[in-house]
Amino acid sequence: MLHFKSLSLVLLFIVTLSCNSQSPVPFDTMQEILAEMHLAEAAAMYVPKDTNAPRSQDSLLYYQAQILKRHHVSEKEFLRAVNYYQKYPIILDSIYLNILSTYATMQTNANK
Repeated sequence: MLHFKSLSLVLLFIVTLSCNSQSPVPFDTMQEILAEMHLAEAAAMYVPKDTNAPRSQDSLLYYQAQILKRHHVSEKEFLRAVNYYQKYPIILDSIYLNILSTYATMQTNANK
């Protein structure tokens, strides 16, 4: 019963937040952007040395710009959204839980 009350309070808190203020980037879009950016960061770190591909920092900046462009989000909007979600760690945690679930699904599918 106590668990149910705690969950109810958390849900009420989230609903209240969503009614009172909004992120410049919607929850689902932010989740997709962050998931892609973390994958881009990992990819940028493993650019083979024997290729003409841009090195890690250059390629990471390129990947990040392409991700934001694909989602129709400016860098300024993204940074405002990051600041917004940092103010609400419960919401940010739920974004990252969903991202981890997405990565687990991707890994499962890759292993088939």
